[in-house]
Amino acid sequence: MAAAKTNQTRVILWGVPRCVSTTFLKCLTFVEDSVCWYEPYLQAQLFGTDGSITPFLKEILSQMKDQMPPLDDSSQLLLGDNLYEASKHSLSWVRERLEEEYPGKKLIFIKDMVQGIDGHYNALPTGYRHTFLIRHPLKVFASLKKMWAPMPGPKRKLQEMIPFMPPGYYFKEMYDLVEYVKKEQEPEPIIIDADDLLANTPRMMRAYCDTLGIPFNDSLLTWPTGHEVVLTKWITGKDGLVIGIQLVHKSTFESAEFGKPTPIPNPDELPEDVVEVASLSMQYYDKLYEQRFQC
Repeated sequence: MAAAKTNQTRVILWGVPRCVSTTFLKCLTFVEDSVCWYEPYLQAQLFGTDGSITPFLKEILSQMKDQMPPLDDSSQLLLGDNLYEASKHSLSWVRERLEEEYPGKKLIFIKDMVQGIDGHYNALPTGYRHTFLIRHPLKVFASLKKMWAPMPGPKRKLQEMIPFMPPGYYFKEMYDLVEYVKKEQEPEPIIIDADDLLANTPRMMRAYCDTLGIPFNDSLLTWPTGHEVVLTKWITGKDGLVIGIQLVHKSTFESAEFGKPTPIPNPDELPEDVVEVASLSMQYYDKLYEQRFQC
């Protein structure tokens, strides 16, 4: 990759599920002269030539596509040339695209999930700052259970319900990536806890942007509802877009701002499988939380 211009900032935000990372991306979408990618590594892992889509996920995707307005019908959705077929591409293709020149752009921002790069650190792009977004495991897994419960099939344990849950339940994968980045690139990467972000959004977002050199003002903290901004600006695979609109990010697309933090759920009031997976994840969450960005 050619050397990035000195006034151009390149950042990746790695998240775990249900940690408001897509809302974070939506916020920074409105930075002037920015390019925003939505989960290119995860989509390459799930749908691309390096991955193998599970039969269950394939069935769910098919059902969701049937419910979607046609993506090529501009009277219903604003189709942009930023949509690609993830099934034709690999992790190395993602790296090559992220390392391309983006003339005239001030910010190249990528939002992705940690399981998308786990075990494939050689596919990480050069020239980027790596940042991380975490959330209390009880909140993450309670939300995941609620989201996936209506899906077709028998009512299984959470570990079996999600067809692409990684073996470390996201938090080990996050911890491993943070340790890799600390060793190979920057000793103190930015780690934000979602509750800190939601408790004082203007201060946290401004501090995050100021630290990384991202242009920021408070007008970025409110935005139009709907998913038109996705179709016109985010670079994303079509399959990932369908799942995002139909299942994973409905509340984000309907939102006009960041929400407020909610209390940590009482484990006694949660399903056993949620508590089990959260308990296995706490050791990694606690280590990450100790390193969190504070301002």
